[in-house]
Amino acid sequence: MTRDFVTPATSILFLFIVVSGVMMFFNFGESFVKSAHEWLGLVFGAVAIWHLWRHFKGFAAYLRRPHPRAVLAGVAMISLVVVALTAHPERAGVSPRVVFQSLEAAPLAAVAQVAGIDEAGLRLALAGKGVDVGSAHSLREVAQATGADPSLLVATLFEHR
Repeated sequence: MTRDFVTPATSILFLFIVVSGVMMFFNFGESFVKSAHEWLGLVFGAVAIWHLWRHFKGFAAYLRRPHPRAVLAGVAMISLVVVALTAHPERAGVSPRVVFQSLEAAPLAAVAQVAGIDEAGLRLALAGKGVDVGSAHSLREVAQATGADPSLLVATLFEHR
């Protein structure tokens, strides 16, 4: 009964965690999978701990051999290095999402300067895509007024590059 349940559950959880992790890494559907990734990751961890507890004698015997101990130590060290390199507080918040949100909220003149055009060129580029800027002061205001996606408005300004 246990093997019939744990093996498929572990396989499915592992597969979901890998796929959702890759999706989050590439910022694809992150809002859909982040919470499920975290919760199912906890369930996966619980199943793994249960499995190790259930088979502790065999696992301990396996780790008495030098090669598995070296592999375990190597993977642990690589994991610690990756965590140390990616968990710096000064890097927190520096992501494409933050950059896009800053561009969306910035005054149109500043966005035009980043895009390498003047404000009139920015207004013309958006008008060419059927977006009326009107009296808006930022791309977020343009998006709210027209129902457009603000990140697509930002992308429109960099199409000519």
